[in-house]
Amino acid sequence: MSGITENYIEDLKFHLDIGIDEVIIDNPINWLEYQPKPMVKQVVAPQANTNPRKPTANQEEAKIPSGTFEYLKKAEQLLADVKDLEQLKDLMLEFEGSTLRRTASNIVFGEGKLNPDIMVIGAIPNADDDRVGKTYQGIDGMLLNSMLKAIGLVREDIYLTHFAKWRTPGNRSLSESEVAISIPFIKKHIELVNPKIIVFMGELPAQKLLNIKSGIGKLRGVWNEYESDSNDKKIDAVTIFSPNYLIQAPMQKSFVWLDLLALQGKIESLKS
Repeated sequence: MSGITENYIEDLKFHLDIGIDEVIIDNPINWLEYQPKPMVKQVVAPQANTNPRKPTANQEEAKIPSGTFEYLKKAEQLLADVKDLEQLKDLMLEFEGSTLRRTASNIVFGEGKLNPDIMVIGAIPNADDDRVGKTYQGIDGMLLNSMLKAIGLVREDIYLTHFAKWRTPGNRSLSESEVAISIPFIKKHIELVNPKIIVFMGELPAQKLLNIKSGIGKLRGVWNEYESDSNDKKIDAVTIFSPNYLIQAPMQKSFVWLDLLALQGKIESLKS
């Protein structure tokens, strides 16, 4: 077998690994000339106010889950003094409002390069992450590695973390209180990592950090801007399907391939 033929076979295996296993259009596309989707800002149409009375401060506080508001005020005060990732991790290990730390085996804080082109933010750690205290382990991690490799990246090139730093019991969804407590900490995390691009893995981190209610079907592949509360910095952000979702719905991998190409194009545009 010639070397050229062996290379073709390896290329075919690689495409099968990332889910490209069928022809989905009649004519080929030159992916080298592929243009990413233009950035589209989500605009929420104003809704009619069914209650003409302006809500009081107490009414606004009541929207936050019971027992959480005081913890949020305390977190805001403590986070103001945090200057680096080590201090942030230490604070999260000790913060009483983070109730998930009592049931998880390890904090899954995050790791990678500071000031990176890309910061990946998943939803919650899985059982493999919780066991070793590192992000995207096990099958999810292997698929993520393949996704990165498809656009010429490795883990060391980016920063990886999750919206919540502790695994939930039985991998259940986060409660409203747990979501509320997680938000100020992940915002501080983003500020300290200082990425050029944020990639949200799944709808939860995108919804909570972009303040968008759309589901993953409408969110994926759409570019938005994440706005920092502390320094008014705006960061390009895109949402894609998470590795865990792709394992359950492998037919969606073709969409991820397009999103990865758009991400690669965005990275190249930052360097030009």
